[in-house]
Amino acid sequence: MSSGRRTRLARYACALALLAASAVMAPVNAADPSEPPAGLADPAVTLALEAALADALASRPPSDATEPFAERAEAVLDWAVALAAQPPEQVAKRAMALDACAHAGLALNRIVLGLADGEIAPLRQAGGGPPSWTLAGDLAEAYAEAMGRCERLRNLPASPRRIGPAPE
Repeated sequence: MSSGRRTRLARYACALALLAASAVMAPVNAADPSEPPAGLADPAVTLALEAALADALASRPPSDATEPFAERAEAVLDWAVALAAQPPEQVAKRAMALDACAHAGLALNRIVLGLADGEIAPLRQAGGGPPSWTLAGDLAEAYAEAMGRCERLRNLPASPRRIGPAPE
């Protein structure tokens, strides 16, 4: 991984931490010119990405599994890095405008980047047959928690988690 990419990932991690620390559950302000990438706060988009990533991990090595999702994850990374470069008041204001669905989208795109760069190592599931991978750890748990909260706040049925622990 290049040092530039490592620096951007570090900034992304800082942006996620700032967003998580500052956020309250409120809808995104569509009039804001610094709006997050399209679909970031859409639970249908995030659930589709979760399913596609889980399917890809079940059939391919992790580095190959993330290839179809890398471009979108890079766009989210660029947005988060640009957001983190804003004055602290602006970061806090935008963070408070993100709802749980946006936080789930951020976490899942961060997982994609971590897998692509080898920063996150999925666990090989035991059992016979072809290799199968699963994700565990703090980021997968954060994704599962945010997605569960998103579903509850939007009165959506709880869907089974394919990344991270199941909703309670």
